[in-house]
Amino acid sequence: LEGKAYFTPAEGKIEEATNTALDELRAKAKAVGANAIVGVDFDFGAVGASESMMLCVVSGTFVHVEKID
Repeated sequence: LEGKAYFTPAEGKIEEATNTALDELRAKAKAVGANAIVGVDFDFGAVGASESMMLCVVSGTFVHVEKID
């Protein structure tokens, strides 16, 4: 994130949350022996009484891809 310019402070937080969610998805895929993730979907929303918190959910299907000769 260093060196990037954002229009609002929230943009940096959104990118940080997205990267964290992707890192967690990759770790879970690796833990079950997958070597790829397909159909990745991102959902964002505001939560809390005053909607002052952001929620980032990422999902996808873990697969194991092999080369066919």
